Amino acid sequence: MMIDGTPKTFNNLTNHEKDGFLDYKLMIYVCKGNDKEKLDWFKRYLRRMEERLGFH
Repeated sequence: MMIDGTPKTFNNLTNHEKDGFLDYKLMIYVCKGNDKEKLDWFKRYLRRMEERLGFH
């Protein structure tokens, strides 16, 4: 990843930067259905998030 234009890996992050990753709360969705149904759900979810964030 790039931080302030400098390439970084987890091992060369500061403790503060590492804590930012390790303390990040994740939302986990468990999807049921066949592969097409799961992919369709994911596409709809991403589209809504893009619209919410103003990417469309």
